[in-house]
Amino acid sequence: GDPSCRALCSCTDAFVGPACGTSLGNLQPLVDIRSSLVANLATLITREDLNEESVASWVSGLVLLSEKTEELSAATADSVLDVSTTAMQAATAVGSGRDSIAAVLGAVDSAVSALFSAGSAGVGDGVDKTRGVVQAMGSISMSEVVAGEAPFISAHPALRMTAQVSEVGDDGSTE
Repeated sequence: GDPSCRALCSCTDAFVGPACGTSLGNLQPLVDIRSSLVANLATLITREDLNEESVASWVSGLVLLSEKTEELSAATADSVLDVSTTAMQAATAVGSGRDSIAAVLGAVDSAVSALFSAGSAGVGDGVDKTRGVVQAMGSISMSEVVAGEAPFISAHPALRMTAQVSEVGDDGSTE
């Protein structure tokens, strides 16, 4: 029953990945490609028109680009967190609904996992950026739920979030 427990494979020295299917010799080109793709997405979001559809598209792309944690360098993981932050700011600005952007938490989870795996000096900064994304997601989630409604739950290997309104006070505050 420990919810923080998870099974992890231990690869031989010559392989990485969830199924130990990538050789170290083949890893660096994959890391470089993923880094380039995340950088391209970061550039795209500064040039694209801001609307709910574009924000949802950025989130979808980011999730796909960050899903292979072993292919994220510390710098790329940091970029994933930056793009996540920008996407959440944009989502707030355009009034995106929680369901269209909730997947961003999967990208954040991957980035944080990559930072921890690399023993990166940027872990502290990554935690701060993660906190900002989670707070923004919490604000968006809380604006959509009503007292007694089933909670919003997002569970990933390194990041779990629940948002629920249990009671609304006379002044409109939520608990």
